[in-house]
Amino acid sequence: MNQGYPTPAEYRDNYTDETRPHGYVASFGVGPNHVMFHWSSGSRTWSMQLAVAPIQFNVIPPSPYGSPATTFTIPQGTPHTTAAAAFPPRQQLSAPPPAQSARFILEISPEMGILQYSGIVYASSEANVHYGAVGPLSPWALPTDLCGYQTLQGLYHYVPPNPLAAGITEGDTVLTAMNAFFQPVDMVLHQNCHGNTLASFSESSSTVPIGNGRTQTSRVDRSWAFQKNGTWIKFAVVEFKRRGALVEAEWNATAPGSQVGGRGGKICRQLKKYGHHCQTRFVACCDGEKLVTMILEGDSTNWYNDRAYAAPTTPARSRWVVDSGEMKRHLFLFLKEALETKLREHGM
Repeated sequence: MNQGYPTPAEYRDNYTDETRPHGYVASFGVGPNHVMFHWSSGSRTWSMQLAVAPIQFNVIPPSPYGSPATTFTIPQGTPHTTAAAAFPPRQQLSAPPPAQSARFILEISPEMGILQYSGIVYASSEANVHYGAVGPLSPWALPTDLCGYQTLQGLYHYVPPNPLAAGITEGDTVLTAMNAFFQPVDMVLHQNCHGNTLASFSESSSTVPIGNGRTQTSRVDRSWAFQKNGTWIKFAVVEFKRRGALVEAEWNATAPGSQVGGRGGKICRQLKKYGHHCQTRFVACCDGEKLVTMILEGDSTNWYNDRAYAAPTTPARSRWVVDSGEMKRHLFLFLKEALETKLREHGM
């Protein structure tokens, strides 16, 4: 019998586990070499009690009448009892009421120390070359009413950072960014969405036909949708990149006929693919330090071409956010504008 174990089926002592008194002692073994177990009626388990005093040996020297002999005794001491581990009774608790305003949630600076790693670089999908470049970029002015930012409704819980989060993999980065940026924004958007049912998705996949009976599937890091007649309609997408992936100089494509180049150009092709698959012009990218939001312009039917690098370049309006303390406010405006635009398109 081991400590903390229930009563073995073969053990009999004229009691049941329901009637056996608390502190009942069962002794097993022969003579002084025995082990005692104590019964706990609260946890209905046995705990073992062992003698801890050392064994004393007595040596009898030889004599003319006999050979040498050895005897031993176990001194009587205070036994040591090891109680079975058990949780204390669970408290009956309730969640504290939310107390923070929408502006507090969107304006408190996120904990940036949790985004300390550069991450792992993955090769871009080969399908991205079938989507045209993006350029030129023009400034995307803020809406005059800031999407109701001054009169946002609701009270909210503060979302603390995860002290164990490590942005080594893309999944780590997504989880960390969710706590730092996206969950607070989602909470405010939920209570200020004109009464619509919204959802945000991680790694949501979309499949679209690309001609000749073929299809193409993409998986978006983060996407948002509203529900209409039981169907989820996407209105915005965000792609996550490793820290340092967004280089502002590559996005300085403001001259007529210019386009985003370098790694930024590859990111733009990927964002156009996601916009094409999710049927939205509102696309963004975040690397934990910087956020770029865009609204793609031009004819969306020309975003894809079956021949590589044959799709035309698409102009866009963009906002470049380098202050981490401003990211949540800009992300909220980006999502709210995208939502209101898509709702109008669907007559809602």
